[in-house]
Amino acid sequence: MAKQKIDYIMEKVRDEKALHEETREAKDLLASLASKIDMLKAVTSRLSSRREQQNVRENAERHSKELAENQQQLRSATIHARRVISQFILPSFLLIIRTRKDLFLITEAMAGNQNTHEHLRGL
Repeated sequence: MAKQKIDYIMEKVRDEKALHEETREAKDLLASLASKIDMLKAVTSRLSSRREQQNVRENAERHSKELAENQQQLRSATIHARRVISQFILPSFLLIIRTRKDLFLITEAMAGNQNTHEHLRGL
């Protein structure tokens, strides 16, 4: 489940709000897995057979490594998603700034500001 969430973040998330929500859910899943791995490690000493203890320890260690890999993949997916989001948002944001600046200059020109008239001719 956590792996699918990480893949979803990497491939589909394209806005900050969704990224925040999906990342939080993925972190919650990974924290739950970490808790279950810890419980598995705690059970090891209660097993009567040394072979069972060894098997459970090995499985817990393998799961711990997978968890660490998933945490790293989540970090990478989040960074990737933020880069993609910034590629979509930055041009739109710059256009909004440009439009507001132009609107301000036009308003100033209409008010009779001579410097603004000269600046508008340069656009």
